[in-house]
Amino acid sequence: MTSLPLSKIKSPSGVLAEIERVSINIANQLPVSSWLDAELADTLLAYHPVSVQKVSRHYEVVSGFRAFHAVSALLDPEASISVGITDAHESDLISGALFELITHSLMHCPEALDAKERV
Repeated sequence: MTSLPLSKIKSPSGVLAEIERVSINIANQLPVSSWLDAELADTLLAYHPVSVQKVSRHYEVVSGFRAFHAVSALLDPEASISVGITDAHESDLISGALFELITHSLMHCPEALDAKERV
């Protein structure tokens, strides 16, 4: 893991941006500060790691979208967080992000028992 300032990490572009947008839209709409203390940000990131890839002068999130946005809402933009840096191919990143989106969606859908078992 590497420590990077939040101000150097941006939301992804392209297909990953759409996956991130949907992930955030289906997330709990309560203000992060109402359910997470800033002192627990490292614990959240330990259980839900954020991975980034280098793009020009900044890094883009490629997995761990919800954890990244929760921590971003709590911490100062110059605070550093632990992230994994990847150089995976875009198709691998998209597959991983879609799997994250689908599995998260199935966890919150009680009538999706058959789909949960297949995944």
